[in-house]
Amino acid sequence: MTTNLLTRIHTQLRAALIAQLDAHPVADFTCFFNPDDDSIWSNSAIPNSVNTGPDPATVQQLIDTFMAHNRTPRLEYIAEFAPNLAVALELNGFVRDEVAPLMSSTRKTFIPAVAIPGLHISQVNDTAAMQSVVTIQRRSFGKPDAIAATAEEAEATAKRFHANLFFLAELNGQPAGAGSIQLPHNKIAEVAGIATLTEFRRRGIASVLTSAIAQHAFDTGLDALFIMAADQNVRRIYARLGFEDCGNVFVYSKTI
Repeated sequence: MTTNLLTRIHTQLRAALIAQLDAHPVADFTCFFNPDDDSIWSNSAIPNSVNTGPDPATVQQLIDTFMAHNRTPRLEYIAEFAPNLAVALELNGFVRDEVAPLMSSTRKTFIPAVAIPGLHISQVNDTAAMQSVVTIQRRSFGKPDAIAATAEEAEATAKRFHANLFFLAELNGQPAGAGSIQLPHNKIAEVAGIATLTEFRRRGIASVLTSAIAQHAFDTGLDALFIMAADQNVRRIYARLGFEDCGNVFVYSKTI
């Protein structure tokens, strides 16, 4: 994949974060904070442009900015977009928490999934459905026994991420999976938050859900999509849908 594609992806990620979260510039970086959620995965910083590696003073500025907002210092970025950043972070006490394969698809490479009997995918357009989405993602990415989202929490999520489109997967009428398309930018967008409740896994729901979301995106004018795979098993699911490797996302954090 070309550098131009990674630049498009980086630009879309930054545009989506600016639209959703509170932005705080620090030298050639921007810190993004979610005032409603202090969890580590909801707050992060990214470089603004191709980065050759910050000096120690800039790294300390990043740390200080996170601490001033009572957040854990964390960066999540495209490794190939900032090839020297990892070394600079590690020299200043950051630890690499995750390497997520970055994958992309176009209209030409996309391969629709085979439908599953009884599985219905719909775009979320009311509070009750949004409650199901928030609950599914909370239980999939956090604790399986996490409490269900309230109507107020669902409405707050929908308001903050108003530019996203959310989708709910129901198997025989039961909420089973959820996902979204992030804010498009220059006809490219991220498919994100693909989640399936534990009791519904290994049935192909994530594949059909991702396929339906991608089909909707291409039908509405986007020419490219990208997605981050949590591990190699998930990567294989996306590969079967025509998503191809195009880079890696590094996640670094520092315990204070």
